[in-house]
Amino acid sequence: MDNLPLSFCESVETRRYTTPVSVNTLVSSIESVTKAVEKAIGEEMPDEFGLMLDDWSQDTEQFLAIYGCYDSPGGPRYPLLSMAPVMDEPDDHLNAEERMRAIVRFLPFFGKTINGCKFLVGDNCAVNKRLANLMNVPLVGCARHRLSLAVREFLVPFETALDQVQQLMRKHRTKPSCKMRMKTPLMPILRQDTRWSSTFSMLERYIRLREFLSANDDDMMDLLPSRAVHRKL
Repeated sequence: MDNLPLSFCESVETRRYTTPVSVNTLVSSIESVTKAVEKAIGEEMPDEFGLMLDDWSQDTEQFLAIYGCYDSPGGPRYPLLSMAPVMDEPDDHLNAEERMRAIVRFLPFFGKTINGCKFLVGDNCAVNKRLANLMNVPLVGCARHRLSLAVREFLVPFETALDQVQQLMRKHRTKPSCKMRMKTPLMPILRQDTRWSSTFSMLERYIRLREFLSANDDDMMDLLPSRAVHRKL
């Protein structure tokens, strides 16, 4: 079967040449697929495993995704085990105890218990630390901050050139951007202190925009990196 967009079912041709199914049939099929996937993951998943936690927020709603983490004959596996709002019931709370109860509830669907979890992987936040203590397992904290510091130290010799590109990109996000849009749909990207990957994104975009930047533009003349700096970048 093709991976078609959800809008496929709204097509007039689709509705004309397909036979609709009832809500009960659709729900039953979804539940059957869910049980089949849970059974397949449970059979592959060993009795001892790790769990990876990933939180994100949408408006005022907070969600928690939990992945399994284990080795298999085909290599490491990280299947999605659960993805749901943290506060699903009126008496739920955003604390470690509630997360532990959620883990206890969904693991039996895969034929596992919380006693089989040997480690947690997640952000170094107080809730995850508390959860690891409750489960009596180690927490493998996020190394993103340490990676960001390492990248920042590596880029120290290039900081002057990077600041020059940053000023150029910021300038093109204002008035000169009107001239730029007549030449290319590409928009400038700014460097962010909290995301080390934004430095790479900014430089990549600068290189792609370089051919559209004019040294004859009085507004850009002082900000445009020299050829030597450009080669260095």
